[in-house]
Amino acid sequence: MKRPEDVQTRPLSLRLSDAEKELLQKKATEANMSESGFIRNAILYGGAHEVQNFSKDDADRLIYEIDRIGNNLLQIDYWRVNSTDVDEAEWIKLKNMYLHLLSALFHFVRSHEINPAEVSGKEGE
Repeated sequence: MKRPEDVQTRPLSLRLSDAEKELLQKKATEANMSESGFIRNAILYGGAHEVQNFSKDDADRLIYEIDRIGNNLLQIDYWRVNSTDVDEAEWIKLKNMYLHLLSALFHFVRSHEINPAEVSGKEGE
């Protein structure tokens, strides 16, 4: 239950251009909020931030870097298997960090509705 001082009773009238109104609608929709909720959120939490849009090239570079990290881990694992100098705990820590990175990539791709086939260049195969 809201505290009495948190109940919204004060109306606000605001004039916007057509472009500003469209932008407000778009940003509120992206944030899954009503327009008034979006404005209230901007007031309470320091403003709205533009959504970062990533291009196919950005996604391709991200995939490339993650692939490089994976290849480096494979080389480290090969060295670990063939050497007694590698600390098992460090290896597990590295592997878990990589799995966390892959999980973050998965969530990034899903949240930006990127088609993995487009990113990897395998579209249409």
